[in-house]
Amino acid sequence: MARQEFTKIEKIRARREKQTRGNVQSSRSKSQGASRRSPQVMVRGGRGQAMGRMQKRYSPRRRFDVALSSPGVEIRFPAVPAIQNYWQIFSGVLTIILAILLIIVWNSPEFEVTQVEVQGFERFTTQEISRAINVIGKPAFSLIPALLQEDLENTYPGLADVDVRVDWPASVVITIEERQPVLAWNREGTVRWVDANGSAFEPRGMSEEAVRVLAFSPPPESAGGFTSPEFVNSIALFAEYVPEGVPVCYDAAHGLGWQDERGWQVYFGFDTSELAVKQMVYQAIVKRLEQKNIRPALISVEYVDSPYYRMER
Repeated sequence: MARQEFTKIEKIRARREKQTRGNVQSSRSKSQGASRRSPQVMVRGGRGQAMGRMQKRYSPRRRFDVALSSPGVEIRFPAVPAIQNYWQIFSGVLTIILAILLIIVWNSPEFEVTQVEVQGFERFTTQEISRAINVIGKPAFSLIPALLQEDLENTYPGLADVDVRVDWPASVVITIEERQPVLAWNREGTVRWVDANGSAFEPRGMSEEAVRVLAFSPPPESAGGFTSPEFVNSIALFAEYVPEGVPVCYDAAHGLGWQDERGWQVYFGFDTSELAVKQMVYQAIVKRLEQKNIRPALISVEYVDSPYYRMER
């Protein structure tokens, strides 16, 4: 009896072991079939690992709620922090305060210019300078010295240098330097003064130092002014050989000369380097003509080697 029970137990155990081996073989065959179906992929380098990590990595998607026209739909918006506008209020108040202060200062008589102080003038007057810039009654802080200086120079070309200073609270001081006339240029009845730099300006009063010039032609042109400083210097040198009280004559064809009191016109040309020699030649020609009782209309010593005279101009 015991032997039969033992035999049954062995049969049951053998049957279970057989089922277990069958299940293992079945799973192995399935795994081998799957491995045969999936191709083997070879990756060189570290890119495959990086790609794997990139595929695993993902960025969370943000949710956006869109407003719909359907009734009963609730729309949620992110909370926005409230922006304080205190700085805008402060800026507006400050602007208003500054505007009020500006109006008060602008209309205050303490800052209005009541007079102009002018220094360095000779022929000009304080009234002329003050009238040209027109600053009386204006607030001193509104004046721009550079613009006032430009106005004076444009109004009065006879000013060589102008300096304008505006002092607190309402003081305007102007220092001027006037041009000194070297020539009194007279052409067709219009007289203009010319300084050593060749700048022309309107005469003011009388000048005993200026050389009088009677011009029959315009002066040589100069980019910097009325004429060139060299031409002004040539006339000043030539004037020393002209009889006292006689104006210098200028003609574009014959140069510099003068009207002789005996009735003829004298010309020395443009070159002033040999004025002494030309003066001697001229005196010799005059002496010879007087000996022959000849009254020429023109004597020219423009060229020392070939002087000449004419009976008619």
